Amino acid sequence: FAILDPVQWEETEHNPVAMIQNMDREKQNEIVESEYFMSLYADVLQQYDEYIHDERPLIDEISTITPENPVAYFSMEFGIHECLPIYSGGLGVLSGDHLKAASDLNLPIIGVSLLYKYGYFRQRINREGHQDTVYEQNKFAEMPVDVAYNRRGEEIHVTVDLPGRTLTGRVWKAQVGRATLYLIDTDIDENSRKDREITARLYDSSTRERIEQEILLGIGGMRLLKQLDVEPAVYHLNEGHSAFLLVEQLRLLTEEQDLDFETACEVVRSRSVFTTHTPVPAGNEQFAQALIQNYFQPYIADTRISWDHFWNLGHVFTEESSNYQMTVLALKLTNARNGVSKLHSHVSREMWNQLWSGFLPDEAPIAHITNGVHFSSWIADDILEMIESYAGININSALMSETQWEGINDIPSNLLWREHNSLKNKLFDLILDNVQTQWGHQGEDPTLVDRFRSRLNPAALTIGFARRFASYKRPTLILRDFERLKKMLLDRTYPLQIVFAGKAHPADAEGQRFIREITKLAKQEDFLGKIIFIEDYNIRLARALVAGIDVWLNNPVRPMEASGTSGMKAAMNGVINCSVLDGWWDEAYTPEMGWPIGDRQVPGNRETTDVRDAESLYLTLEEKVIPLFYNRDKINIPARWVDMMKQSMMRVIPAFNARRMMKDYIVNMYEPTSVKSRRVSEKQFERARQLAEWKRKIPQRFSGLRIRDIRLKGLTGDVLNIGESMTFSVRIESPKLPPEELLVELVVENPQADVSYEEMRFVKAEEHVYAYEIKFTSTATGKFKYGIRVIPVHHQLETKYDTGLVYWG
Repeated sequence: FAILDPVQWEETEHNPVAMIQNMDREKQNEIVESEYFMSLYADVLQQYDEYIHDERPLIDEISTITPENPVAYFSMEFGIHECLPIYSGGLGVLSGDHLKAASDLNLPIIGVSLLYKYGYFRQRINREGHQDTVYEQNKFAEMPVDVAYNRRGEEIHVTVDLPGRTLTGRVWKAQVGRATLYLIDTDIDENSRKDREITARLYDSSTRERIEQEILLGIGGMRLLKQLDVEPAVYHLNEGHSAFLLVEQLRLLTEEQDLDFETACEVVRSRSVFTTHTPVPAGNEQFAQALIQNYFQPYIADTRISWDHFWNLGHVFTEESSNYQMTVLALKLTNARNGVSKLHSHVSREMWNQLWSGFLPDEAPIAHITNGVHFSSWIADDILEMIESYAGININSALMSETQWEGINDIPSNLLWREHNSLKNKLFDLILDNVQTQWGHQGEDPTLVDRFRSRLNPAALTIGFARRFASYKRPTLILRDFERLKKMLLDRTYPLQIVFAGKAHPADAEGQRFIREITKLAKQEDFLGKIIFIEDYNIRLARALVAGIDVWLNNPVRPMEASGTSGMKAAMNGVINCSVLDGWWDEAYTPEMGWPIGDRQVPGNRETTDVRDAESLYLTLEEKVIPLFYNRDKINIPARWVDMMKQSMMRVIPAFNARRMMKDYIVNMYEPTSVKSRRVSEKQFERARQLAEWKRKIPQRFSGLRIRDIRLKGLTGDVLNIGESMTFSVRIESPKLPPEELLVELVVENPQADVSYEEMRFVKAEEHVYAYEIKFTSTATGKFKYGIRVIPVHHQLETKYDTGLVYWG
């Protein structure tokens, strides 16, 4: 399409349908008669056909998930491509990359979301630097979506009951490779004018419209799958927005399968998984009690679920139940849960450990699957070609391997540097075009644009900061000591420049203040072409930035960045990261591939943290980044810098691509959940009924348990030396629970604060008194903390934490 008309391709923002519709008939006829173009066209279609008809799963672990029983992946937004603008940022782009990776691996998957009339807002910066929110209506006829039909050839509509009326949604379908994405839209004649606007805007600031969107996504999405005659093996909730689907499952199971509430909960848990992305409690979706009552009391009244059962699913403690928390609902009714980086899962466990009260803070069963990005969506074509040619890598097989990437070292440094500069020049062309348009609609003096153009310097060291403008992301941290930064920006020998891009939520006044501060600086005479703000950040701009910037800057307040994926995209293209050790960078960083800002200290006072991190950033730039970039060899190549580019690519491409992420989901969440769901559903849910009955009785049976005594042998002082052993023994009185229903554990914290959990060995029974013991050998020297605890267990429990019961001695 770019070959046909490069200008039109850019003007339509890479939308092939819009481009062809705008092309005159004569030009179309010329295309058809072009032997070269039609040959290229046929080649692309052949590649597509080979891809789409290859039905072999790429990994062996896909066994119980089939086209008849796929994964149903629910997300509030999907960032597939710029011509399908139904995303706002990182969460949506991750959802899009998730579907693409599932398609590449041939994992049967269905995405479920909403089709927004306006999507997220278009950003316009006015002359005063204020962010104006512009909503442009999406033209569905120019988007890669079609009206969806069921197997009987009927157009699919779904209905949900709202207070005093029934809402109808029309369903659309987008094909994402071998994956299918279904999208619900309420802008149809059957609805009132107000209801037609429910799917108008993504993340509408009105709480009432938000809950209606989430009812439509969760309950309407479940009813959509029913109309498709699809019975998913696994339901995946990407963030808590879709958690009402769990309630709809409970309704269906109690009404259609005649299950009691507790049994229905076991069935729902057995087939549902949840990914949380938010590292602060306040950021998790919640609705006031009055609002929930308004929307759900009639719904619950028509089901066999009691109001108390439903209400208690949405909060941790009854006395704190003024709000219904979507994350709590999702955590309580899912089989497996994960954060999106190792650090984020730790934060999530500490944040939600009260749901598993009595266990240690870091024991909450929230695992981690670090995000990855869809390699072929974000790698620049010429970089990809260079990797394949010089490194001898077959991308399809190598993305699932960590051992084939050393060949990147064989790429000639001068060629990699030349290609990087070519991508950088393309980025600067885009920057110039964007700023000219931006300042043009602001009515700026044309001579200001001319001076800006003359000051742009693609050869200068260029830092990129592109993400949502929010307080915790600290977009203006680099401006904190402005005189110090100014010295770097205006250095004639070793010049520095910074490119900013990103939107602030319309309700985020502080985020908008950051934008005003930067855009005003960008027009000051000293900083023309030195501080640059690109308007209306989207996937198209992101693709150019992650390939053409020299250094990718990310400086959130640790540990508030759940993962962050833009830095992965940059590193895959050889762009070097300079970042706070948060999210994915906390796992990825090594000195050979980038620079840290600050350290892994627990943050204290926000002001102190900002001062400390700003100082670290300035020192890193002054002493490491700038000298390394301008240290050139005889042919003007920064050899050590290029080595770091290669190290970034070698480390990040195999470890942080979406296929690796998807394999982790399949192995750790999808397949185990699918197997469990099948097992639980057999023989009319016999196992679910048994487990529910056991759970009903276990609190009363467990309440009679007592620890008689605990004895230690082998300790001669208050310090244990490495290699020394001691024996722990315990006697437990348990009148109502036999040993096979008890897990007795020794929990030990060593001097380095590492905790180990050791199952104690059953020794003997004397009536209802059971003896256990364990020999513990120290792997460190110092004072240890220990405890012995008893947990009730059942062979069908997913984890030992599921009952929420524990007795410590």
